[in-house]
Amino acid sequence: MSRFSSLLSLLTVRLWRDLKVRTRLFLLIVMFLGLYLLFSLGGFYTLERLKIGGELYQQIKRYKDTIETITLLKSDLNESRMLQLSILEETDKAEIEAVQEEIKEISTYIDEDLATLLHQLPDGVIRVALRDAFVTWQDFKETREQQVFPALLAGNVDQARALVEDTQSLRYERFIEQIDSAIDAMRLKIEEIEKQVEKAVQQRITLLGAVTGGFMLLLVPVSLLLIHSITNPLQKMATVAHQLASGNIDQQVDYKRKN
Repeated sequence: MSRFSSLLSLLTVRLWRDLKVRTRLFLLIVMFLGLYLLFSLGGFYTLERLKIGGELYQQIKRYKDTIETITLLKSDLNESRMLQLSILEETDKAEIEAVQEEIKEISTYIDEDLATLLHQLPDGVIRVALRDAFVTWQDFKETREQQVFPALLAGNVDQARALVEDTQSLRYERFIEQIDSAIDAMRLKIEEIEKQVEKAVQQRITLLGAVTGGFMLLLVPVSLLLIHSITNPLQKMATVAHQLASGNIDQQVDYKRKN
């Protein structure tokens, strides 16, 4: 391995010596341009992923929008439940039917929000929690429409109250637990993405620093060699000129056309 390294170094030095000064300058410029291009591409890639509107930002925004939608959904469900409880004290059939229509309208919003959430979210823990909540909501709505309202309209207030305060209350609590579980899962996802962003920034900085350091380690000796290849012949010519000026005409110049 040592012999191979020595041979490689020797070949590199010889190859460098055989290059014209113009070629050496061109290679140096190419290396500086390569370093600049590397910085530009690295910065562009990092910004594309981490900037506002970038891939990771869109993931965070999607989860936050979903949490906001779920919060509104919970608000609609609470309003529906409060109307259902208030109607237990109502004896006027027309008023019961009016409240029933209002509850149905709110239920439409809940159905739409749940359907949208299930369509937008990918498979995973969050989608499973929302799917369970959707099933609970369907049972809650079905019992209300097929048992609670018919009992109230028939004057069976005790039967309706038992359903609302027992079965429906348990389903409501279950629905809230499932929704809260989905919200907690999304908040954890947001934290994971934020940590991923922080880690990505650190990795990009470390990588760019390492590559830049490597380039600089290469550029410094190359620059020194280039300076030496230019100044060394000039120094020789200056020495010869000084000797000639002193009257010593027996001088030879080691001249190579490439220099």
